[in-house]
Amino acid sequence: MNDKSMVFGRGKPPAGRTMSTKRAPYDRQYYENGLARLARNSRRYRNRFELIREVIKPGRFLEIGCGTGELLSLVAASYQVEGIDLSSHAVSELRAQQGFSVRHEDINESLLEDGCYEGIAAFNVLEHLSEPGAVLRKIVNALKPGGVLVGSVPYNGAFLGRIHTLLTNLMDRTHVSTYPPNQWYDLFTGSGFHRIELFGETNIAFNAGWYLRGPQWRWQALNLMFVCWK
Repeated sequence: MNDKSMVFGRGKPPAGRTMSTKRAPYDRQYYENGLARLARNSRRYRNRFELIREVIKPGRFLEIGCGTGELLSLVAASYQVEGIDLSSHAVSELRAQQGFSVRHEDINESLLEDGCYEGIAAFNVLEHLSEPGAVLRKIVNALKPGGVLVGSVPYNGAFLGRIHTLLTNLMDRTHVSTYPPNQWYDLFTGSGFHRIELFGETNIAFNAGWYLRGPQWRWQALNLMFVCWK
C-alpha cells in the first residue's frame, strides 16, 4: 500500500480548527481519564513496539508525545530512546519513574538536531497540531537518510472511521486536525517522505488493538496507521 491509489477518498479535507497545542493543559486529569488510560503492557503498546522493531534500525529513537513513557519503556530495550511531551505532568512522571532523556517542550517550537534519528514515533499526536505539515517537515530533517516515521491518527475515512473520529473529537477537544487519509498522504509526501505505507487499526477496548492490512482495512479501521520513509 505504497501508492496513492490505495488511499481512501479524494474529497476536499475538512478545515482544521485553529487552536494551538499550547491551549491544551494535558495535566494529570488528561492522562488519567478513560481515553488516555492504557496499560503499559497492553496489546496496543506491544503492537507499536513490534512495528517499530520491524521497520526501524537500532540507534537513536525519539517519541513525540511520549506521555508517561509506556511505549518508551518497551522500546528502551532495543533503542537509545528520547522523548518530547507538552505536559509537565507527564514529563515529571516519566523522569521520576524511568530516568529517560525527555524534554518538556511543544513540538511546534522544539529544535531537533538534523539527521540524527533512525526512527521517530508520533502515535496519536498529529491530530493535536494546528499545522501538522510544519512538524512533519521538522521530522524529516531530524531523520537520518533512510530513517522512518511511524505513528497513527484517527481514521476519518469510510463510515466506521468517520463515526469514530467524530466521537473522539467530541470527547477530546484537543483534536484540531482530523483529516481524511488522502490529506495525510499529501502532507507526508509534501513534507519530503518518499515512501508511505498506510494501513488500519481497530480495537474493541483501549488496551486491545489489531492492525489491518488486508484489502478491507479501509472499511473496518478506526485509526489510520502510517509508516513513512525518508
